[in-house]
Amino acid sequence: MNSLEYNTERTKLIIPEYGRHVHQMIDQAVALKDKDERNKMAKAIIDAGGSPKITFYENTGHVGGWENAFAEKDFLKWIHSKSKKQ
Repeated sequence: MNSLEYNTERTKLIIPEYGRHVHQMIDQAVALKDKDERNKMAKAIIDAGGSPKITFYENTGHVGGWENAFAEKDFLKWIHSKSKKQ
């Protein structure tokens, strides 16, 4: 039974309070090379009731993109204004 994956063996979460699924969705969006495809993903999130803020940081990679996002003036205020709907 090698299908079990322990959190200690997984990639460390940048914002753990938002869970692994959010990070996986972000990784999928970041992997898309085409801006139109990324915009389609963002629109799908909006249509499902989400409110993403979209900023493209070209040629930064996943970690560099997060570093740029955290450097934005209102990023922490915006991200903390989001809550999980129950």
